[in-house]
Amino acid sequence: MAVMKHQRRSLLPSGLEEEFVFSGQPRKIAPVPAIPYLWPTRPVVAGEYIQDWQVRAAGDLAGLRLCRSTLDCISSHVSRRDGTCRLTDKALSCRSGRSLRSTHRDISRLKNLGYLMVEYQDGDSVQERVRVLRISVPSDGRSRQRIPGLSKGEVSPTYPLCVGGPDMGASRDD
Repeated sequence: MAVMKHQRRSLLPSGLEEEFVFSGQPRKIAPVPAIPYLWPTRPVVAGEYIQDWQVRAAGDLAGLRLCRSTLDCISSHVSRRDGTCRLTDKALSCRSGRSLRSTHRDISRLKNLGYLMVEYQDGDSVQERVRVLRISVPSDGRSRQRIPGLSKGEVSPTYPLCVGGPDMGASRDD
């Protein structure tokens, strides 16, 4: 009988698996500024926004090798009317099948990655306040406006009758 060597099976390419090591310490994710979605009035477009948000967030979670069960649960319970989820951590953990502690940690990670904004609203006679999870995208640091900077100098007009140097305000009746 020949003795066969035990071969180690890998799910990831060898380079990625060698880089990742469990340290036993909680992962630290630096908070990133977030930009909320401008919510549409049509439910079909709102569904596309939620699907886009889920794909983006799932890609970042996969890159960090984090679970996406809570993300999928939040995306299925986001209101198509205003882009918010009002479920508590306990309700999310029951629906996703994860522990309450893991659900709380997942929401904190999504918030730090810039995919959730947490707001609080006044409650009713039963609850003092209600937590509202609003979907968002991380800000990449670029300006959202397309205004040229002051360092570029003055831009001359490109209209055919006015092509020339910068307009100094002088009269054209020479």
